[in-house]
Amino acid sequence: MTSSPLDFRDPRLLLAEELKDELIDEILRLRQEKEAWEREKQRLEKQLEDLKKQIKPAFIKIPIYKKKKRWKNLGRPIGLPGCTRSKPAIIHHVVEQTLEQCPDCGQATLRPMPTENQEHIQEDIVPARAEAFVETIIEIRQRNSDFSGGARAAL
Repeated sequence: MTSSPLDFRDPRLLLAEELKDELIDEILRLRQEKEAWEREKQRLEKQLEDLKKQIKPAFIKIPIYKKKKRWKNLGRPIGLPGCTRSKPAIIHHVVEQTLEQCPDCGQATLRPMPTENQEHIQEDIVPARAEAFVETIIEIRQRNSDFSGGARAAL
């Protein structure tokens, strides 16, 4: 015997109605239980906050050094143009420094790379007169197709 889906005398529909009532009762019970748990949670959080206020920390960091405040700011005021010493007109001595080994890999056989020269003018003030030196630092590094710039090569 086959029954139509809209037959109200079908026992499956009666069973479904009973299950629906049970499910609604279960949902209401779970909601009440959830509210009870949330109240318990709020009570415990408040109790925890009260305990935290009562407990004194075991270690309090006391700053030993106070930051010293300068009585005067260093440098020129903001907005004013900067100034440097002018290069001396006469250079009395020229000092050339050449590296004996590569600072990156430590290899002793080097070829000069004239594009990497650095000049530094150092002015020594002698009480009678001023003397100027030009230091030329020639950086020599090993050129290798496998070696790239900053990394040190393993020997």
